[in-house]
Amino acid sequence: MQALIELNDVGLKSRHGEILQHVDLSIEPNQIVTVIGPNGAGKTSLLKIVAGLIKPDSGSVKRRSKLRLSYLPQNFTLPVSMPVTVRDFLGTNLKASSLSKQEAIKKTGLDISLTQSVHDVSGGELQKLLLARALLTNPQLLILDEPAQGYDQVMQAAFYQTLQELRESMQCSILLVSHDLQLVMSATDHVVCLNTHICCEGQPGDISQSSEYLALFGDSALSSQFAVYQHEHDHEHDAHGKIIHKHD
Repeated sequence: MQALIELNDVGLKSRHGEILQHVDLSIEPNQIVTVIGPNGAGKTSLLKIVAGLIKPDSGSVKRRSKLRLSYLPQNFTLPVSMPVTVRDFLGTNLKASSLSKQEAIKKTGLDISLTQSVHDVSGGELQKLLLARALLTNPQLLILDEPAQGYDQVMQAAFYQTLQELRESMQCSILLVSHDLQLVMSATDHVVCLNTHICCEGQPGDISQSSEYLALFGDSALSSQFAVYQHEHDHEHDAHGKIIHKHD
């Protein structure tokens, strides 16, 4: 089956140095890929390259023909001087959408009115509203930059459940960044640990095998939305992301 997108030997530079180096990434249809890594690792830049918002300095990016994708940024604020209702925020060009605005809202788990002002929704609700807006484009690939940032563990688990249901109902792939270096969405098919380059990658493990996390969550219904990713780095980085030591 043809991949939705393939990055081969992608690199990106700034005046301060390397942002990304020799990154290979492939996203298959109906696949969930989670990117983790420390601050400054290049995660947001990687997502922007996948979304086509910036071009890499080296390497290649191949997208499936007529690929429909939606990108949700890490931070989004609506100017207070711009009054807008939920209905207007969700857009007007919806001819290609198989969902109504109310159906898109419902799929994200929101309980708000189309006539409500966007300025009256909370930060977490706004993130879901952005997701509802993205669903109206019938995306084949959803790109989410730390969508659960600021959520407590209960809210995060509920949001991960929503993403899992969206993958199944919309038959779309999801590429997301997680702020946690070990705890990832249990429905993740592939984990990529990034620190300018790919340090390691693989599949997450069942959280039920970790007594530490079971003690943390207690509730099995909550813990079922999380999985543990065991890192297998063969090197170490300095504070600037440069490799300083290779393990034998």
